[in-house]
Amino acid sequence: MYGEHQQTSNDNACYFGDGELSRADQKDRFVVRFESELQRLDDAGHTLTSWEEENLMGALGAASLGEHDLACGMIESSKRSPPGSSIHQRAFHRQPMSLGALRRRFERLG
Repeated sequence: MYGEHQQTSNDNACYFGDGELSRADQKDRFVVRFESELQRLDDAGHTLTSWEEENLMGALGAASLGEHDLACGMIESSKRSPPGSSIHQRAFHRQPMSLGALRRRFERLG
């Protein structure tokens, strides 16, 4: 596995004995992580940044395609500051969506 080769741990890679998590367990892990992130942001009274919105919406998109490990990685990415080289001006300016709107999209995923 790549994480083992690099001598680092991969928080998104979890194993049971000889195999990876089942698809149902991957989905359950995603649901718990996404709900936890929404709760963390809500408790902090935090307004989403464009970076957070982009990553969390990407996580919902990945989960809708059954890519739950990728979705969990995107949730983790949303918690970090964006790399300096990835910050770019957008052709449009709008406020990031509210946590309530993000929560409704998450609930529709179910």
